[in-house]
Amino acid sequence: MASSTSWYTQSSRGGFSRRLCITDVYQLARPLLKDSGQGSIVFISSIAGSVGLINAAVYGAAKGAINQLAKNLACEWAKDNIRTNSVSVAPSPTETPMAAKYMVDEEMRRGVIARTPLRRTAEPEDVSSVVAFLCMGPLLILLAK
Repeated sequence: MASSTSWYTQSSRGGFSRRLCITDVYQLARPLLKDSGQGSIVFISSIAGSVGLINAAVYGAAKGAINQLAKNLACEWAKDNIRTNSVSVAPSPTETPMAAKYMVDEEMRRGVIARTPLRRTAEPEDVSSVVAFLCMGPLLILLAK
């Protein structure tokens, strides 16, 4: 792996954080997960990775790639007892700073909420609950039977 400083980005808190790339998953995470006897990877995706949206070409392409990566890793790593999933929140956005940038128009917000069965946007806790559930391996085996 490259050790160049191009692999590091400055965070908003003033520190530096390493970017995660797909080779890191293969070289670093897989051996650790395999040795643990049961591993779980959960990618956070978006409805933008499955359907076309206005002004979301690059974001949608990236999330579509994450969805496909999750499918391929699930097939490749199942033999090592490593589960891989991708969580997409749909049909509404999750209340995050990024979503707030696009939901500034109140009419747009009302339209999004009107087509959402629960009549609300998702909260980060909604997503984290799903992620925690997907990480519970033995429970999933019971549910699959």
